[in-house]
Parts: sequence; structure tokens; C-alpha cells
Amino acid sequence: MRGNNPIKNPKDGATSKGQCANVETKAAKGAYLKTCSGRKRKAIWFLLPSGRALLVGQNARTLSALINSGKAGVTALELSSWAFRLGSYIHTLRSQYGLDIITIKETHNELGDWHARYVLNCDVQILEMA
Repeated sequence: MRGNNPIKNPKDGATSKGQCANVETKAAKGAYLKTCSGRKRKAIWFLLPSGRALLVGQNARTLSALINSGKAGVTALELSSWAFRLGSYIHTLRSQYGLDIITIKETHNELGDWHARYVLNCDVQILEMA
């Protein structure tokens, strides 16, 4: 406990930083994560190899992009309008959700510079999208 703001268990709907949050499921509109400030963030339920999971924000958008791209995969440039830290989102999907995401190095000039292309290498289904 830090001061008057106890760190809550993420399974109870709290964020990892200890902020209060809850998950509201609405039949017609999908799932939303409601933060203390009253802001609603889009959330997506996925069926992962490890089971069902609720992803929120950029991690959810990244996984959706990986699913939609199929075997072609995605690069940071292709998602540059919103994925400013694509490598971080991929790391989270790998480490916290156990997803098999392949990194392919692609050179983009004669100097040998390269960028990463990420390809989802496991079966993931979108169950419910907000």
C-alpha cells in the first residue's frame, strides 16, 4: 500500500499502476475499460493459445493489426500513424500473453540498415471487439 492508493490486483480490473478501473461489458457495444478519470478505452477480447484475454489500447490494436496482416506481417512504418512504440507492444504481447511473434530483419538501403517485420505465428481469434 502506498499512502491512500492501494495497488489493486489487475484481475480485479485495476491497472498495473494501482489506478482504479473496472471492466464494463455491454451487449451491443462490446467491452470497455473505464479509468478513474471516467475515460473509456476500447478493449478487445481475444482467444489466445493460453486462453481468453482482454487487451486494451495499443496492445489490442497491435494484435488486431498482426491478425489482419496474416503472413505478410507488419512494420513500424506501416503502423506509424498510431504505433509509436511497436517494439514495446510486441514485447508485451510476447512476454505477458505468450504469443509466438516472429521478427524478420529487412534491409532497406545499401548501407545495411534494417527494420523489423513482425509476423504472428500462432492461432488467435477476436471474440468481441468494442
